[in-house]
Amino acid sequence: MKRFLMMAFVALMITTSIEAQTSLAGRVYYNGNLMEKELSEVKKEAKGLEKEAKTAEEKEEVKGVQAILNAVVAKMTVKFIDDKTVELSIDAKFDEEKAKQGGASWLMRKMVKMKMGKGKSEKGQTTYTVNGRKVIINSVKKKGKTKTYELSEDGKTLTFTDKDRSMTLKRIK
Repeated sequence: MKRFLMMAFVALMITTSIEAQTSLAGRVYYNGNLMEKELSEVKKEAKGLEKEAKTAEEKEEVKGVQAILNAVVAKMTVKFIDDKTVELSIDAKFDEEKAKQGGASWLMRKMVKMKMGKGKSEKGQTTYTVNGRKVIINSVKKKGKTKTYELSEDGKTLTFTDKDRSMTLKRIK
């Protein structure tokens, strides 16, 4: 009986260790708004300013800031090609037309457009390694630089945490 229990325990351990090293090949993780947390905090502040605004000009200015915040979007996709290769895609854009329709002034729109340009789009393949639930992805542009992501226990999310921010990508494939 002891021998049977020991064999069952060893089989269970082998099964769970194999499960932990499941291949990520074919998986795709996505976040449609990377700056959602940061922007939500700024939006809360803008709402507070909106309540404090007394003049029509102040109210228009706050409305313009809110329109700018709603017009900035950053998306990220992480696609695991095989057991060593990953494709990263980051797309940050400022939708000037959306900001204009939201009530942002010409000057505000031009300042943001000048800062962001036409936006930033980066796409490229690089290598990665897996250590338990840690996924270490090498930089596409800078040799020797890496970012560490954590895979959720169920594999449905991939989270990057930095000293300043945290972003979670959801598995879509």
